[in-house]
Amino acid sequence: MKKVRLVDPDGHPIYHRIIYGRGRFDEVHTDPVTGIAEIPLSELKRGRDVILTIGGQCFSYPFEKFLREETLVIIYPRKGIVYDFNK
Repeated sequence: MKKVRLVDPDGHPIYHRIIYGRGRFDEVHTDPVTGIAEIPLSELKRGRDVILTIGGQCFSYPFEKFLREETLVIIYPRKGIVYDFNK
């Protein structure tokens, strides 16, 4: 399982849906208390970019980079623009 954490610009956790896929799309919701969602690695295709969609914004991560980070942290201001904290 890969952990993805959504926080607002003040660092508070956010409850939101994350869509990911491997040809077909699946979704998970973040935990309202921690802001963390877990994506099963078995659902992702090795060697392909990992695509995450959050609030209509799409993120593409190389599979190897996606695996390197213990927990991927994304700052989500809920105003249509998403900031990737890991860049």
